[in-house]
Amino acid sequence: MPTLSNVLPHGHTNLKEVIEGLHRQWGKGTSANRILNAVIFHQSLQTVIDWPNPVLLSDEEIRAFLTLEDMNVLTPLLIADPDSWNVFDEPCFAYLDGLRANIAETYKRLRG
Repeated sequence: MPTLSNVLPHGHTNLKEVIEGLHRQWGKGTSANRILNAVIFHQSLQTVIDWPNPVLLSDEEIRAFLTLEDMNVLTPLLIADPDSWNVFDEPCFAYLDGLRANIAETYKRLRG
């Protein structure tokens, strides 16, 4: 049985097949596909520097698997996920500024 001590971080080995399967199942560029991309990729992008994600997408993977339209759905999830219950509390504003900077960097990487 897996335990925290023997579970490895997720990898991107099967990412192409997963994304192709989502396209076949839900259609490429559909609302459902964009929501599923947000769920899949929200742990694969840099968010809050104090809470690093273990396996980040490379520039090539970002451009291969995400679109600017995907980022429009993904951005609110990236903002809400790190500390959603406290995101608007004063102490979290510094995190929110850093998160917005990292999201802007992801948009820049996506545009190439």
